Amino acid sequence: MVAAVPVRGTSDRRPVAPVPARRASTALRVETTRHGPAFVLALGGRLGVAEAPAVRRALRKAATEPVDLVVCELSGLTWIHPACLALFVAAAPTLAWPAPPIWLAGTAGQVAEVVARTPAVSASVGLADAVDEAVRLARDKPIWPRALEYLPAHVTAPRRARRVAAEACVGWRVPEMLDTVQLVVSELVTNAVLRSRTEVELRLERRPDRLRVAVRDDAVMYNLRRHREVDQVVARGVAELEDSGRGLLLVKAMATSVGINRHPGGGKVTWAVIPIPPRPSEAAQPGTVASVEPRR
Repeated sequence: MVAAVPVRGTSDRRPVAPVPARRASTALRVETTRHGPAFVLALGGRLGVAEAPAVRRALRKAATEPVDLVVCELSGLTWIHPACLALFVAAAPTLAWPAPPIWLAGTAGQVAEVVARTPAVSASVGLADAVDEAVRLARDKPIWPRALEYLPAHVTAPRRARRVAAEACVGWRVPEMLDTVQLVVSELVTNAVLRSRTEVELRLERRPDRLRVAVRDDAVMYNLRRHREVDQVVARGVAELEDSGRGLLLVKAMATSVGINRHPGGGKVTWAVIPIPPRPSEAAQPGTVASVEPRR
């Protein structure tokens, strides 16, 4: 019996299926940069419901940056789920350090169409063709008055915070808010000093219908020693305020919203938004009151 000999140039191996051409990645890409006074959040790819948490985290990080505005650069975004526009609309009034204005820049194609069909977007955030235009337009808008104070990790910190709050309320022509704001800043500063044992940063900002208060602990070493605990505080969010004593429960009762964010530079930011009762005859006008200069 003669064994079969394969013919030269042929193969007894099974044919291999052709490899399909590799498709370009459509996964969401998130990049952050600084552009002058702006924190730029550049998004690329596709933004669907599954990718929304990543954008929400990026917006929260942007809220803690000491910038004049946040620009979401969307020219690299090829598709967006309409529901995801709520990320930008919701972040605009609630970013809490204290809320730099949000701008959307570079929308095109399907993204621009979805934005145009959603009136709440243009009512809540700024729209521009590019980052440079957003920065220019934001500079043309009046700046709401702000106060900034650095407080030591000392028993005198709450008293100094109350003094800053009083000066701000009088200077911003809302003296009826003095007692409420003093209580809020006193409790937030006390909580920050006791928990972090470091210098804290107090910020206040006035808008026509609300006052924002934010307190950041500048705790790099604290963050290294108790990194896991800080993460747990952030995860518990408002529940942490509810468990921190009667004073902070009063803060929650007086504010329309409260929260805790972890700061990228270390420590955390505790914030509250306090409503201003409407006074039609004395509506606040932007830029009419100078900001309170920071002191150390």
